[in-house]
Amino acid sequence: MKISTIIAASVSALALVQPSQARAESQEFIEALFAAFNSHNVEKLKTFYADDAVVHSPESCEPTVGRDAISEGYAAMFQQIPDVHDALELVVTEGERTAVIFTASSRIPGAEFELPISAFLTIKDGKITEDRVFFNSDMELNCN
Repeated sequence: MKISTIIAASVSALALVQPSQARAESQEFIEALFAAFNSHNVEKLKTFYADDAVVHSPESCEPTVGRDAISEGYAAMFQQIPDVHDALELVVTEGERTAVIFTASSRIPGAEFELPISAFLTIKDGKITEDRVFFNSDMELNCN
């Protein structure tokens, strides 16, 4: 069984215990976050993160810490992949934790890709405080 199938089944089971109002608010928050991403609006994206937010990603040996550093990362990504787009597939919330499954893609000739991604967010007081991103990367990092 694929890990994405296991994750999807696990987060779907969590949806059964979440009150519908909280699920709706979480869904709206995530949809607004993805709308800001897909419009490449770095300033708007910045507003979704707490000042001391932390992002863990397989593309970096160290976490990215702080709203400013996170927004700089988004700006660099948009410059490097000017047509990057995320297609939201699943959002599941339990308390302050939200699991998201989506696909990032680009159609730049010669550099096209579709990348399934899972992210596990901690959202407190309407701001992301932690973002743990998981995807299968062919990059080899030397994190020594």
